Amino acid sequence: MTRAVYAATLGVGLALLAWGAAAVTWPLERALFWIRSSGWLAAGLLLLAILVTPLARRLRSPSRALPSLRRALGISAAASATAHAALSLGTHLDGAWAQVASLAWLRAGALAWLVLAALWLTSYPGAVRALRVKLWKPLHRLALVAALLAFQHALLSPLAARGWVLGVFGVAAAAWLTRLIPQGRSSTPSQASSQSQT
Repeated sequence: MTRAVYAATLGVGLALLAWGAAAVTWPLERALFWIRSSGWLAAGLLLLAILVTPLARRLRSPSRALPSLRRALGISAAASATAHAALSLGTHLDGAWAQVASLAWLRAGALAWLVLAALWLTSYPGAVRALRVKLWKPLHRLALVAALLAFQHALLSPLAARGWVLGVFGVAAAAWLTRLIPQGRSSTPSQASSQSQT
């Protein structure tokens, strides 16, 4: 399962590379294409990682592969966010670190990357043992904080279409909120027979 996620992420990246190289000719347009593509890829993978558990619960299909799938999506999101930050600093921002601290949308993006980097680092059992991280699960709930920061980053960014940002993050928020809807419990055969006898 995890290999499939990594392979799919790599495949999407290579497909974007081929499409971008063929469709974009101007250097500035090419840089903006890569910045947008890597940003959307990172946001999409992060939202999928957050939605794995709620959607599985609603579908009533728990699987032992879910933690591995969630981990693979989270690692892929962090790697894509790192590529997004590197591309932005190397092209559009031209290494202007001062702007990262002064502009709200860049500040939110930097904070989102820091959270994802911490989660990435603690996604490996060896690193968790070496760092003596005891609150692993609460730490990884910070993925929601990273998603909120990514939403602010994309919504305020002049490079992202606000309609798309509101639509994608809105659908993800609605899907995540389904976990608050109580699920009806299906009775087992033994429960049904005992209820019929009373």
